[in-house]
Amino acid sequence: MKALELTFLLLITFTLSAQSFRPVNKNASAEAQKLLAYLYEIDDEHTLAGQHNYNHEMSRYTNKAQEIGGRYPAIWGTDFIWNGDQDPGQRIVDEAIQKHKEGFIITLMWHAGRPMDDPPYRWSESIQGELTDEEWKELTTPGTPLH
Repeated sequence: MKALELTFLLLITFTLSAQSFRPVNKNASAEAQKLLAYLYEIDDEHTLAGQHNYNHEMSRYTNKAQEIGGRYPAIWGTDFIWNGDQDPGQRIVDEAIQKHKEGFIITLMWHAGRPMDDPPYRWSESIQGELTDEEWKELTTPGTPLH
């Protein structure tokens, strides 16, 4: 297995007791309750494999994991980060719905940019960008433009 492929392989081991718990959110959807029950059911004897994919190749690494291991990972994920000037949001939502229908557990992430920046958020300039002390003060002061 190549190092790149290993980099994107996410293994999650659940070490939970067999005891069933109710979701903290009393308004959790039926799907969320079913997922929680499943995670408790698999107890500490099973491992779920997951795969993160780039949002411009949303099945590439999931398919590679299946090719290498003979089975698809239980978890599929990607990132809402923009690709250049393209907002992949709707394509990601559509793909996540499809993957859910196929039986995958879905995980999505989003990188927030600095509050003074408009999308697309640039990685080093905005997502990893810092705020000055003055910007932090403005951000946390009600009534200011940045707040």
